[in-house]
Amino acid sequence: MSDTSGFAVCISGQARNWAASARRLHGMLGGPGTRYFVSLWRRRGTKRHGTMNHHQVARRFDAAAGFLLPPSFQAEFLHLRLPALGAMLEAEEARAGEVSAEEVRDLLPGAEAEIEADAVLADPPPLRGPRRDGGFTRHYDGNSTRMVWRWWHCDLLRQRAEIRAGRPFAAVLRSRPDMEFGRLARPDPLPARTVLVPELRAGDEVADMFALADADSMARWCDARALLLPYAPGGLPWRNIHRALHEHAARQGLQLQQADWAGDMAAEERLPVGLLRAAAEASVPLLPPELRGETEALALSLRVLEAGPAERDALLRRAAEVAPGSAAPALLRLLLARERAGAEGEAAEALLRAARCCGPALRRRPDLVALLRPLAARDGRAAALLAEVA
Repeated sequence: MSDTSGFAVCISGQARNWAASARRLHGMLGGPGTRYFVSLWRRRGTKRHGTMNHHQVARRFDAAAGFLLPPSFQAEFLHLRLPALGAMLEAEEARAGEVSAEEVRDLLPGAEAEIEADAVLADPPPLRGPRRDGGFTRHYDGNSTRMVWRWWHCDLLRQRAEIRAGRPFAAVLRSRPDMEFGRLARPDPLPARTVLVPELRAGDEVADMFALADADSMARWCDARALLLPYAPGGLPWRNIHRALHEHAARQGLQLQQADWAGDMAAEERLPVGLLRAAAEASVPLLPPELRGETEALALSLRVLEAGPAERDALLRRAAEVAPGSAAPALLRLLLARERAGAEGEAAEALLRAARCCGPALRRRPDLVALLRPLAARDGRAAALLAEVA
């Protein structure tokens, strides 16, 4: 237990559906030289803080519900457009129960575990200034703040073990609890002042699911103060955690490399689409009048997913009437057309209409942009839409 010359595995975050992932990780990485450090929020829960985009809605509810989400409901604006959603997700989180240090040590024998009450960081400070959406509202990326807080706490567990032993670990893996690795190459030795990450994305963005580095580089990577405080109010502009990680690496003198790995996050237990639809319905009277129509159109579009064939046409017409030009009904017509065999022409027209309804915010829907690209080769309307968001 006192030998820290080996491999430290630091697992941090919220324990959503993590038990099977933890067992697989132990089977893959466990050994006499491996030590586990685990820092979790007490509630198992569901993601309810910060930004939520269409692919995250698809992951938490289902693919069709995520597809219907208009770009104007993306990121932090989802909770602004659906103000009733937060309380509903909090109720689901409470029903999921709590994790304990005993559970951690049962899954990962010998682990040093820290379980912290969610109330410690229930209201993270803002990382963004006011943004306009029917009125000025202050937004922050609370989920990212909570995530980095756990990285930091977990790495401090690891650093304390190194201080007690008088030497560092040779390699450190930081991972979210629900990662499932099929393969993870560990260079020996690891390059100095370098962090291996899951993906280096376009636009100087870095995927955040895990990181692999030597002990000194990982301490710099997980330094919450150095990562977050530059974006405090009046400081640097915050775009998202992925861009912030790239900027943080540069400030910390760290190089970034893509890891040699295979795997994915474990599938979450999905919430019913009816919960999202009920949140939209309950949100309508809470909104300023100018925002009600689009939220009601989303609620009606989601209801179509639950309805039988006889009710669908009437619900679709009503959704289009309450908010003409709204993206949700147009996206729903596209979804239904793509499901019908032999409806390629109808699907192409529905795609063009949905893209027009998205307007300049189409760039927030890379899935729609990907569908437009092959159509643009034979249809000038699709080419023009792509040119507008290039």
